Amino acid sequence: MGLALRAILIFGLLTQDSGKTVVASALCRGLHKRGLRVAPFKPRSGHNLWYQYDAYERCRFEGSLYCEDILKLREASRCGLPPELLNPIDALLAPLDAEGFLEEGRGRELYLLEEDVYSHLLV
Repeated sequence: MGLALRAILIFGLLTQDSGKTVVASALCRGLHKRGLRVAPFKPRSGHNLWYQYDAYERCRFEGSLYCEDILKLREASRCGLPPELLNPIDALLAPLDAEGFLEEGRGRELYLLEEDVYSHLLV
């Protein structure tokens, strides 16, 4: 008798901070406790060098790029697969060079390109 593979897709209306990882972690943990083998999969993700520098340092040390969420999901599911297999595409976002933009008088363009980061650079 073969294994019945099932997939659960979790999505949110917001791209971040909508609770997707919290819900997915709870599901992974619960299914694992019931004796099921669970493998979380986050096909693509991104993290921000400005806000998640520790994650960047960990990835740099390990020589592989993946998001923090996959580590939480991997731990919750007790999955032993490597993070880069569970999260094959991760984008590392970094602030633009504000000084260069400002020296060239392109402050408005910088703001439009990196609106969120721009406000933090001026603080």
